[in-house]
Amino acid sequence: MGTKDKQSKSEEKQPSRKHSNNTYATITDICKIANNYQLTRQNYCHLCGTALTKDNEIRSHILTRTTWMSPLLKGTKEKLLGLSIKGNFDPTHNITDNKILCKSCDNNLSIYEQERENLLKEITGSNFEIKTGTIQIEGFNATRIKLAFLADLYRCSITDIEIFNRISLGQKHEEKIKNLLLGIDKIEDPSVYSVILAKVKIPIDENGVSMMPIRCSRKVHKLNTYLMILPRGWICIIKIDSQKNETIDNLSVDIVPSYTTLCDFTNERASNFVTRLILSSIST
Repeated sequence: MGTKDKQSKSEEKQPSRKHSNNTYATITDICKIANNYQLTRQNYCHLCGTALTKDNEIRSHILTRTTWMSPLLKGTKEKLLGLSIKGNFDPTHNITDNKILCKSCDNNLSIYEQERENLLKEITGSNFEIKTGTIQIEGFNATRIKLAFLADLYRCSITDIEIFNRISLGQKHEEKIKNLLLGIDKIEDPSVYSVILAKVKIPIDENGVSMMPIRCSRKVHKLNTYLMILPRGWICIIKIDSQKNETIDNLSVDIVPSYTTLCDFTNERASNFVTRLILSSIST
């Protein structure tokens, strides 16, 4: 009886070991697949998830040409300057990445970027001026303009190119912005990723250059924001934060329905604030 029980237990163990071996192999295969996915995920469009091939890949500009291309200043050799991690200026206007977007998604983003280009060509002209603290202008889609700036930050965040390493939106904001860019979600509240376009008076872009986004120091205010210096004395402040802030939100380009809101930061107080914002951000 005891021998039979022992033999029976021995036989019962065999399937258990066999099952264990199979399970081990299966887990190993899953780990290999997971590792391969991590290594190759950059070969998929970060927006739509389509696998990138020679037929649909595109060398997408990390910072789109709509912020620096020559039509803004006809007859000049305007260039975009970027701030590197070491605090030196490097040319970034020709930096592209063919591992982040497919042709279709890149072309869809150009709809937003074209709207922004049209606006920048209008407001960087010598005859354009803001006579009050803010101005609302017609003829432009403010939501598309906001999405164009968000698309710039999104590309900076998802690329592996080293010069953009300091621009990281985090998984939560990347996912939210991705859904906005794809049109899955809509911007119904202007306080969502507020974007301020303002005329400033600081001696940093007299030649019409632009600068890649820099993360603003939280010492100046308690929000996560990025700053872009645009041609001809304009800046863009982009709020990448879930918190609401009445001061920033009420100045967002899309705060007034059917209009695009622009701000005047040329007075002494605003100029000092912007200068302090830039200097503290560069030094961090």
